[in-house]
Amino acid sequence: MAFIKGAPYVDSKMQEATNGAPGRPQNYLTRKFTDTQNGWVPDVHAPAWVPYCLVAINLSATSHTVFAEALVATDFLQYAASFAGKDQLGSLPIATISPTTRSDVHVDLDRISPENYAAYFQHCLSKDVEGQKVDLGAYNLYENLLQIVDFQQGMYSLHVPGLRENTPRVALGDTVYLRQLLWTTRNGLAEIMKSWIQYEGIKTGTVAPGFTGRLLAAVVVNVNKAAQNVLLHVVGMDMNCAPICNVSFAISDRQVLGLQRALSSTAENITTGLPSKTSRLESSASPSNSTDEPRRKHWLNQILFPDKGDCLLVNSLPNADFKQQWYDRGLNYEQKKAIHAVHSQHYGNVPYLISGPPGTGKTKTIVEMILQISLRTDLGGAILVCAPSEAAADTVAVRLLYNFNPKQLFRLMHYSRTFEEVPGALLPYCFVENNLFAIPPFPQLMAMKVVITTCRDADMLVQARVTNRDLCCLQRNIAMSVNSSSSCSAMPVAPHWSSLLIDEAAQATEIDALVPLTVVAPPMDLPISFSPSFVMAGDQHQLGPRTYSHETTFSTSLFERISNLPLYADHPYSRKNQIPQSRRPPSFPMIRPPFSNLIRNYRSHPAILGIPSTLFYADTLIPCATDTHSLEPWTRWRGRGWPVLFSVNDAPEACEDLTAMGGTGSGWFNTSEAFKAISYAIDLLRSNLISDQNSICIMAPSGAQVRLLRRLCRAQNLHDINVGPMEAFQGLESLFVIICTTRTTKKHVSKDIECGFGMVGFKKRFNVAVTRARMGLVVIGNPEVLEMDECWRAFMGFCWRNGLWESGESEVEREAKKKENMHVKANDQGLQTKEARGKVAQEKEAIESGIGKLKNAGTAIADKNPRSKWKDANNIAFGFPSRKEKKAQAQAEAEAAKRSKPKPIVSLPKSEPKKAWQPREGSENERISSLENALIYDDKVSRVIHQSFGGINAGGVGGGAMGQYGDEAMWTSGHAAEAALREL
Repeated sequence: MAFIKGAPYVDSKMQEATNGAPGRPQNYLTRKFTDTQNGWVPDVHAPAWVPYCLVAINLSATSHTVFAEALVATDFLQYAASFAGKDQLGSLPIATISPTTRSDVHVDLDRISPENYAAYFQHCLSKDVEGQKVDLGAYNLYENLLQIVDFQQGMYSLHVPGLRENTPRVALGDTVYLRQLLWTTRNGLAEIMKSWIQYEGIKTGTVAPGFTGRLLAAVVVNVNKAAQNVLLHVVGMDMNCAPICNVSFAISDRQVLGLQRALSSTAENITTGLPSKTSRLESSASPSNSTDEPRRKHWLNQILFPDKGDCLLVNSLPNADFKQQWYDRGLNYEQKKAIHAVHSQHYGNVPYLISGPPGTGKTKTIVEMILQISLRTDLGGAILVCAPSEAAADTVAVRLLYNFNPKQLFRLMHYSRTFEEVPGALLPYCFVENNLFAIPPFPQLMAMKVVITTCRDADMLVQARVTNRDLCCLQRNIAMSVNSSSSCSAMPVAPHWSSLLIDEAAQATEIDALVPLTVVAPPMDLPISFSPSFVMAGDQHQLGPRTYSHETTFSTSLFERISNLPLYADHPYSRKNQIPQSRRPPSFPMIRPPFSNLIRNYRSHPAILGIPSTLFYADTLIPCATDTHSLEPWTRWRGRGWPVLFSVNDAPEACEDLTAMGGTGSGWFNTSEAFKAISYAIDLLRSNLISDQNSICIMAPSGAQVRLLRRLCRAQNLHDINVGPMEAFQGLESLFVIICTTRTTKKHVSKDIECGFGMVGFKKRFNVAVTRARMGLVVIGNPEVLEMDECWRAFMGFCWRNGLWESGESEVEREAKKKENMHVKANDQGLQTKEARGKVAQEKEAIESGIGKLKNAGTAIADKNPRSKWKDANNIAFGFPSRKEKKAQAQAEAEAAKRSKPKPIVSLPKSEPKKAWQPREGSENERISSLENALIYDDKVSRVIHQSFGGINAGGVGGGAMGQYGDEAMWTSGHAAEAALREL
């Protein structure tokens, strides 16, 4: 049974039956279009068309809802009662804020304050939930046939296209809604629904006659992303009908409630603990965790709104001598400085930021920092490590396995994650209950030194009542019940969670970061022995958090918002102030920098690193990778021979057929670009510079182009090449990267930017794509389109200046095209087999009759030359004119041309050849990165040395050509090289 996926489009006839008159399609379900004088212009990004009779069933009222049994791994009320009584813990923060948008909330990024913080981010969260609902509606499946797995248990298998790429994102325990159809579009569903639609059944609230009337709330009990199948537990399926259903996906309530709970708790803390007007700057000699004065400012205020009063002043530059015993001996100075600052906590009660561009070792710094903090005996407690994604959290956990045992390190995961998704080495460090991931018992959890989880899964600790606020209150209440003296109430309480570290913090929304902050935040009404430290590592110039709303602030991470504050951005040691043009000597006393900028890149070749370093990192990156020159001998490089190439492709792109991929098509693809990408990969593998196909990565912006590239790779037996969308490669690296930009026409670029599609107009997307490569980078695109983006314009200018430019079609590309088109030609020939056989028979008869005529005509023609005699006979037999007839015809045409009057000659304008792309005027005056200058200098130095000493080497090989003058010649050549280098 075929199914249709996507948001529906209402045609004019069905619109007339619904609204009473034709016109603009109804509500958000309609396909977007633009009115013009001649009619309408379809949207190039519009979803697939869906018959309205199927859409109306999803809009219909239901008689009742049948729920399947939900998956529950941990009863948090029972868990909290296992170690604390009802009177010893306060009330759990409840998500009391209503999830509705407010039209009066308009806050700029620079004007967020404790007073408007909760209202604005609640507005952003509500907008994001609404956007997510619309996004999930685009993945609805219509007229889908479910496969019966276990009839008695109610288990059905559902195939979900795009599940492998998390489009849509379906997890264990999620709810999927089914509406079972009584008829299909093939057996009269449209006719049955027509009268119901005409009488406005949607508005009257009656049940549509096309389905059973029951809304089945199925529960996902297993997810197989490789096969893109989901196992559902369904209750209430009508056995008298086939299991053909309309399928719709729902938002997970647990994540939304966790975010609202964290936002509610944060709003309560930052509004009740506002600071007084007088603030003080602590000197470097005074401790940052002094408890002599009553706390006037909550810890969350210092974290979310840091200012100079929360920092420390220094009167001299810090000593660069670090006395720690390092676990990792390969740390550089910037990494050691960041670890030392957090370990000693000599920067104040503000967030400590680690700005790490790609390949600079952010995660490596975080891992060493965890090990160093765990050695402090004065803090005790545990370290909470979070990341925005499961993969990032797994990476940190795997690197810590050799230093902690399962009784010290715990990988906390929600039950919605399957066992197949977890690395096998991490399973001993997890807790499993009822075949689901869960939280361990309270004594076992309190014994852990390090707990690693995602930002949103940290809400499990909030529901389990093991936050610093709950544990401190529990500790104080137990102490007061044993000893009720006033001295006991004045004693400081030690928080259990001593530190919070968030890796890849720039990929998490600010509300996501609030969830672990709620866990670590100490109580305001109790004295504490120390303040927890908060560290974030990330890169705000790479892809940020994925959101479904267009609110700029909501898509801005907490890491990026805080890094743009004057306390960090205007500091004398900030990254932008390290440019030689803006560098200024520091003036003391100075705020000790609560940040560290990692500048040493251990991933990419200097030629690959030059443009990102200039555009995003103030030209501060230093290439330190030592094994990035292996691909330089490749013959496809151009110009200076650096491993960077821009390949011109101006062939037009095409839109995928709507019926492709089971009704999920309509994406953009570019066949010529795909052939170019495959040809580069094949040529590189043939050169034997790379033997492993896994070392090659091909990324494209659209799903249709990714599918085309994968099909071509399979046709060329390139099964191990990594092909995928650009977002899938963030945080990864590859030896050789090919970037396909796909779009080659300008008219769709503005719509692409509006819809968030493509590679033009997105700086962070450009940065992520370019910085994935280690040894080689090839970009395929149309310069006329890419020059609309300033980042691509700078990249193409870099390639143009240094000759790293190629246009045309290679031999390998032609071979790939020929091989790809073989099966297409075979199919065309197979479809015309009968016609071809008929033509062959007709031609055979014509040849046989022609031969007979030829024999008869050959005897009747009298000619002295037997060869001419045979030619004329051949012409007469097959109906062609003889030689004499041809000659007479040519003479007649020549005489007619002489008699005719000459026609006036009209000079038509000559079509100018298409000019090759060149940088815009004035681009040569743009500042060139220090890495590019260094590479050019190295080329000049190597050329001078080769010219100066080349004759010496040749003479030596020639066998004594230098003779007794060898030393003198060497000395003279050395002086020539030195003089040439001085000129450089």
